[in-house]
Amino acid sequence: MLCRQRELTPPRNSMIVSEQAVLRFNTGAPLGGRCAAGTGRLSSQEQLKAFYPSDTRGLDIRFARLSWSDASQGRAAARFGDWLVSDDGQQTLLAVGLRPNGVTIRDPLSEQNGVLPGATVKDDPVPLEALRAAMRQYDLAHRQGRVLLALDASGSMGAAVDNGQTRFTVAGEGVRRAIELMGQHDEFGLWLFASGRVGAAIQEPVPIGPRDGPVKGVSRRDAAVAALSRTTPAGGTPLLRAIRDGVAAVGPSDDSRIRALVVLSDGEDTSSGLTLGQVREAVAAADVRIFVIAVGETHCAAETSRVLSADSGGACYDVNAGDAGVQLAEVFAALWGKAAR
Repeated sequence: MLCRQRELTPPRNSMIVSEQAVLRFNTGAPLGGRCAAGTGRLSSQEQLKAFYPSDTRGLDIRFARLSWSDASQGRAAARFGDWLVSDDGQQTLLAVGLRPNGVTIRDPLSEQNGVLPGATVKDDPVPLEALRAAMRQYDLAHRQGRVLLALDASGSMGAAVDNGQTRFTVAGEGVRRAIELMGQHDEFGLWLFASGRVGAAIQEPVPIGPRDGPVKGVSRRDAAVAALSRTTPAGGTPLLRAIRDGVAAVGPSDDSRIRALVVLSDGEDTSSGLTLGQVREAVAAADVRIFVIAVGETHCAAETSRVLSADSGGACYDVNAGDAGVQLAEVFAALWGKAAR
């Protein structure tokens, strides 16, 4: 984040960062990523300016000593801990922009570097229960994903988009990118829905399962790519049936996984034979988040997309048909905690 700020011309955005991070930014220290090399100290016009709320807290940076079986390693760790609280160690911490307790604050923590050496900082540590609660939230946010994609394969998905491809092939490219972002413990499935003379039809070419779990002797990625390549969009749109059956297949949410149904469609329901009320009941019982990517003639203002995504705690995205694949990959990246490529 700070690297990106360094690339922008002033004025820059406001951010919540540590005092040490402000110091490193303003002195031109390496920041990692594209900013792995230092730049030299920034001018006062280029620097970030630190503002301190009245209840600014000190970061409770703890020294954790592991229990080594090797006695020499234990002694080395103990010596390092003793050095940290020595005068030499405290001055070293100050030199890298930290505020050790009981040490007179001086350079580099100075107004010349954009920080206030006399700022009042609460040094009381964060309560243990608050730390535990934060870790519980962290673990929940980094759960593995169990995600089912229900992809509209009705005739309208064969319509051409600006780049000469069809809506369906553009969506297929997004599926390929999304699968590349899946971690080894994430789970993914692919459904295709359309209706013909025999009524609503939902194909399940890739059942929900782990990334490395084979599907009919091939990888889950290859199975999805093959299913997309042999599908020709045709028929009507049994959208409500795909959503009702999809949330049931994903299963109820729990603390072990983020469970979601991602639906990409270009039209309202035409052939499910179900009412929105019936599907809302199924969605409420399943406790699965629904993310809708609306392209073509449909929009997030449509009742089905708006109500079901909101009811489930998901979201709806209006996108141009040509950008459907990009949006699809970004949704999966967020669910799997990865960076979209």
